[in-house]
Amino acid sequence: SKKDSNGNTHRINLRAPVATTKAERLLDDCPEAFYWGGFIMADGCINHEENRIAFHLASKDKEQVERFSKFVGAEDRVIHRTNYRSYSEDPDALKPYYTSGLSVCIKKCKDDLIKRFGYKPAKTYNPPYKITLEGDDFLDFMVGLIDGDGCITRNRNGPYSKITIRLHGSWINTLKEI
Repeated sequence: SKKDSNGNTHRINLRAPVATTKAERLLDDCPEAFYWGGFIMADGCINHEENRIAFHLASKDKEQVERFSKFVGAEDRVIHRTNYRSYSEDPDALKPYYTSGLSVCIKKCKDDLIKRFGYKPAKTYNPPYKITLEGDDFLDFMVGLIDGDGCITRNRNGPYSKITIRLHGSWINTLKEI
């Protein structure tokens, strides 16, 4: 707040203007939108109060962050950070780790995204009861989910591959419905 020469108080907004994005593209009927829906389910953070989707990945995955930023028109919103944390072998020594991430506003499309993908607050511990997508849309969503929380390994001694998804135990009922 600041007072003018007449003693009137004026509020000063120090917040930078929010850049507009094309987050509504997550509602498009295209494979990439369903892929990102699954990836956000795995590695994203949906802030329901602030109407935002964010994710921060290890810098080795910065290309993934940049791909998403292009999809939603937020190339200028990508941030690269150096963070520090201690490790159990030497809790007093801080070691750097590097991340890339972004946050985009979903205010215009939040309700539709929640309906389409079943996002809930604390989604790690509170997954959707049932994923209602079907056909190729479901497969594209699952590829994004696996890309975020899983891996695909190939058996070198045979023709078989393995898909592993690492999820919280609260997902058991959701996975049973698939």
